[in-house]
Amino acid sequence: MIERTDPNNPNDYPGAVAATPTSSPMPTLKSTATPTIPPTVAPTTPTYTPTEAPKEPGFEAILAIAGLHAVAYLVLSKKRK
Repeated sequence: MIERTDPNNPNDYPGAVAATPTSSPMPTLKSTATPTIPPTVAPTTPTYTPTEAPKEPGFEAILAIAGLHAVAYLVLSKKRK
């Protein structure tokens, strides 16, 4: 070996092959947790809740139209006087 040479440096010591760094495999971690099973829920029968019968459609519209006619009549009757 030549004095003041580095055996790992190929430029410093041409006869030596540079050691390539190798990576060691990472240790695998084993899972220690056991899988949990979600609790099962017993099926329940749906309960019947009676609903209110729907109202007749259009009854409110009839009252609204009658109200508009009454307002229009009052406005037009004041203009005629």
